Amino acid sequence: MGLIFIPSTPIPSTEAALADAYWYAVWDRPITVPHDLRPGGTVYLADPASGTIVWETLVTDTIAVPYESSDMLRTFLTRRWALPASIVNGDDPYPGFCIAWRATAVEQVNLVVPDDLDPLAMWTSTRHLDDEERNRRGLRDEGPCPTC
Repeated sequence: MGLIFIPSTPIPSTEAALADAYWYAVWDRPITVPHDLRPGGTVYLADPASGTIVWETLVTDTIAVPYESSDMLRTFLTRRWALPASIVNGDDPYPGFCIAWRATAVEQVNLVVPDDLDPLAMWTSTRHLDDEERNRRGLRDEGPCPTC
C-alpha cells in the first residue's frame, strides 16, 4: 500500500536530503497511526503545485504524540530529530495530536498527473484508486487495503 502525501515544506531534491528530513501532520484528537505511516510503509511525496509524485519513500521511524501547544510540539520534534520543525500548516489544533515520520528514498519517480486526471488529495491511499487510474498514474498494484 502507499500513501500519497503533499507536504507543506519543500520536497528534498536528493536522497541524502530526503533521509535527513521528516514530516508531520496534526489532528485535534488522537487517531490510529495509518498503516502506511508505520515503519516499513510506503509514502509517496507529491509536489503541491503540480501534483507530480516526486519520490517513493520507505518509512523508517514514526512517532505519535499528544501535545499541548504547537510551540511545544515543534520543540519536541526539533529535539527528537535535531532538525528545526516547520510551522503548522493550516488549522493549528491545540491541544492536539501529531504523527511524525522519517523515510528513506526508494526511488525518485517524477510521476506527472495525466492530463485528464486531477491531482490527488493530500492523504490518498493508492489502494483506494481503481486499477485503471492507478496504472495511468504509474503506481503499482498492491492489492486490497488492509484497513478497509
